[in-house]
Parts: sequence; C-alpha cells; structure tokens
Amino acid sequence: RQHRELIQRRGGDQGNNAQSKKVEKVARNGRVVATYDSINAAAEANGCDHHTISSRCSGKTTSYTKDGYKYRYKKQEERV
Repeated sequence: RQHRELIQRRGGDQGNNAQSKKVEKVARNGRVVATYDSINAAAEANGCDHHTISSRCSGKTTSYTKDGYKYRYKKQEERV
C-alpha cells in the first residue's frame, strides 16, 4: 500500500505511461520467458523490488537475480 501511495504522489503508475519501456525476462539459456509492459509490472509479477529490475535493464547490475533470470529492455521494432 505504501508503494502504491508513493507512485501516486510521483504522478501515477509508470506501467500505464505511454512512454514506459517493455521489459523482457531472460533465462540463463538466453530464451525470453516473459515480456512486461514496464519495470513496475515486471517487479510486481516476480515479487521483487523495481530497483532489482531497473538496475539490470540499465546495465548497472549484470548478474542474474536470485531466481536465475536477467532482465532487459525489449528492443523497439523498426517501423517502415
């Protein structure tokens, strides 16, 4: 509940933001096992703090999470 209130004070849930980047959950074998609409959505679905996801997407942390996954921003598809 406190987290939700903090998000609201900061101007809303980033998961509903049109500028949110999609996040991919990647297994040790390199296979994408899930895609999320935002860092917050990925954190909520995996029961971890959004900083855990964010630090891996930005490259600040390169290790796997405790459950054995990495996270990265999904590459945007080129429009023709």
